[in-house]
Amino acid sequence: MKRTILGLATILVVSLTVLAVLLARPLRTVKAHHGCSERTLMGSYGWTEFGLEPEDANPTHIPPIPPTFWTEAGVVTFDGHGTFAGSNVYDVNNGTPDPLGPTEFTDGSYSVGSDCSVKITYTLESNTYTDHGAIVGADGSEVIATEQGSNSDTTGHVSIKKMGDLD
Repeated sequence: MKRTILGLATILVVSLTVLAVLLARPLRTVKAHHGCSERTLMGSYGWTEFGLEPEDANPTHIPPIPPTFWTEAGVVTFDGHGTFAGSNVYDVNNGTPDPLGPTEFTDGSYSVGSDCSVKITYTLESNTYTDHGAIVGADGSEVIATEQGSNSDTTGHVSIKKMGDLD
């Protein structure tokens, strides 16, 4: 009988201890991902892109202007509210760097859908460009997009990756 009472008392003490621990220390709740917004893109990002501008279809050009392969690289800063700026944007056409050096723009805008789709628009050297893509890093660390120029049939591939702290 003493063993039974001792066993029941032990079970009661252990049960009360477990209950006290659970009540004093609640379980953590997991927050579900609710999609993306403009705030998903915030901070400094490395921007690289490349593309091909097709040959000139104007028959009056003798000889015809051949296709141009271009690349660009720079740093862009997203503010988390739908605007961004680019600095130190280097442009290379057919292997030749732009003789004017790096350019900058301050009038970029972007929108982010809840499905993490992205639309980016900016003007550089009087041409307006629109990029459509998606955030592929769950934390907003990377964007992959395609680009379309306003004044030509220029198309390109854009890769945007979050930079680490600069300090």
